[in-house]
Amino acid sequence: MKKKKDGTREWVEPRAARVYEAYQQRFEEWRQSQPDSEDGSSTQVSLNDVASIWTQVVGGAKKGRTYGLGSQYSVGCSTTLLPGDASYSQDHEEEEALRKEVEELKEEQKEDRTNFNKLQSLVEKFMSGRPFGPSNGEDGGDNEF
Repeated sequence: MKKKKDGTREWVEPRAARVYEAYQQRFEEWRQSQPDSEDGSSTQVSLNDVASIWTQVVGGAKKGRTYGLGSQYSVGCSTTLLPGDASYSQDHEEEEALRKEVEELKEEQKEDRTNFNKLQSLVEKFMSGRPFGPSNGEDGGDNEF
């Protein structure tokens, strides 16, 4: 929003106003759909919930950015978790497990590539030492292959 000379405030662009209103409505709908906690208070809102609702309202990330969230939010970061969030630990563990799996797959691929190169070399040696077609004056009957 920007402040006009007369002291009133207005949206910088119409899209910003539309998105904000849609977000407010969607957030209120979400909040009302959440069950109350045991003590009767409203459910605690997490950063994930807020970011998820916002991302849905703006139509997701475009070109690696989510409208209205600034440059620090890129694809994969639109639902940024903070160390205090309940799901941070679980997501962090999953991320570490995936990193480990990627490293293992890279090693496996490296071994497979080495084995393939050895096999290719053996085939080339075998093929270079064998003549093609009939040998020893045979008429082309049974081939040894």
